[in-house]
Amino acid sequence: MDTFFLLLILHSLHNDMLRLMKSNFMRNAKKKNADEVLSFRDVFWKYRDAALMKLNLSYEKQREKILKAVLMNNTLDDIRSVHWHKKLKVIHYIGQLGPGGSERQLCYLATTLYKRGIDTSVLVNKMIEGDTGHYVPLFIQGNVPVKTIWSGSNRASNSHRIISHSIKTQSMLSKEAMKCIPVYISRYVYSLANELIIKKPDVLHCWLDFCNILGGLAGFIADVPLIILSGRSVNPTHFPWLNQPWFYDWYKVLCQSKRVVFLNNSKAGAQDYAKWLDMSPNAIQVISNGLDFRQFNGVSLDKVASFRNSIGISDSVPLVAGIFRLTPEKRPLDFLAVIQFVQKTIRDLKVVIIGIGPLENQIKKNIQEMGLENTVYLLGRRTDIPIILKAIDAILQVSENEGSPNTLIEAQYMGVPVVTTQVGGTPEVVIDGVTAFLHAAGDIVGLANSLIRILKDKQLGSKMGMNGHMFISSHFSIDRMVNETLKLYGYQQEQEELHQLDKPLKI
Repeated sequence: MDTFFLLLILHSLHNDMLRLMKSNFMRNAKKKNADEVLSFRDVFWKYRDAALMKLNLSYEKQREKILKAVLMNNTLDDIRSVHWHKKLKVIHYIGQLGPGGSERQLCYLATTLYKRGIDTSVLVNKMIEGDTGHYVPLFIQGNVPVKTIWSGSNRASNSHRIISHSIKTQSMLSKEAMKCIPVYISRYVYSLANELIIKKPDVLHCWLDFCNILGGLAGFIADVPLIILSGRSVNPTHFPWLNQPWFYDWYKVLCQSKRVVFLNNSKAGAQDYAKWLDMSPNAIQVISNGLDFRQFNGVSLDKVASFRNSIGISDSVPLVAGIFRLTPEKRPLDFLAVIQFVQKTIRDLKVVIIGIGPLENQIKKNIQEMGLENTVYLLGRRTDIPIILKAIDAILQVSENEGSPNTLIEAQYMGVPVVTTQVGGTPEVVIDGVTAFLHAAGDIVGLANSLIRILKDKQLGSKMGMNGHMFISSHFSIDRMVNETLKLYGYQQEQEELHQLDKPLKI
């Protein structure tokens, strides 16, 4: 019993421990490269994961009980033979609403569903303020309700009360099975289940791994007819700082249910998840990202000039942007290495980095150490992305893993040529040699030479930009994404109800 509680304490404190150890590691690794720095993090994850794995194994019997209930429910004749209400009710569930690509796509989807007459709302784990509430104003503007499920006002939620209530609502899980929810996720699962029991959605659409598993289990308790588990990149083992040792085992339980549909935003991501979970390659549905063209149309030259003036850059100075989270998989130190190489040829080069994340202080130090303090500007979290994209000459992305990168879709629509890495779903959203130049992750020289080529040959950059705009306009509309999502929900609107809400603008 002492070991059990020790493991629980380790789990509850691991994020604070990681922040402390990361700070010490970064300080000690001042002169080491990115790969060596990451190896320090691996030391912590190795021991944390080993401890959590022991805790996870203690729930093996509980998982078996839930799996038994799932398989029994699959035998019912009316499983997922749902007759949708005249007004379909959809609840989206995500961890937070910070400035990330998944959060932006959720915003596009939810607000457009509302305009289509779908009863749509959003539930989140974290408080919706500051960085974690970046997109809240757009949800408010789109009349989509957003609620935090775990806050001071509802922490008194009692699991036994929820379980008792669930029995009355004909939950697909028995009372015994409901009690098998692991303690390390139960507070979120029961709080979410309580909301679902009250709201009775037709569809629960979950976003990202943590919420996929919590949402799937809560959906079982609340007897939700259709549960969408949406991955937004490759499988979580590629991201050790995000992965949890219990993800795999619970995913294996959830994928056995006929109520559950797996979704990804790229073919590469779907194939990677399918291989990881030993599923059929076609078992995971793919719906590519969409872009709300209206938010990017009509950017005036005055606003572009005002942005450049705000950072002290004239119209004639070449400007490159990087728009990404400041996290290891985005390889920000590689980004700086490419810029340092390019600057040797293009002396007046200026660069802006848009984004926030745990590596911000390390990036600031590297900018100073590499002599780039007068070249690279960290602009943090921004709400004027369309203006910034209109103001730049090229966009650079050097990630080691990607799903379906929003920033590259947006940049191409705005006529910006792309230099990026050939990873994950990136090749699905650009055309190599036509709208972008693709290189292997870590190919600093290749990435730099392609960026130099674009910046020195303005005719080439302009042509690639025009090609990119036409490509995105034809393949990545938000209406296409919403129509495919409604089809996944099993809901078909009458043709006259469909509206072309996002029309491309010729540039």
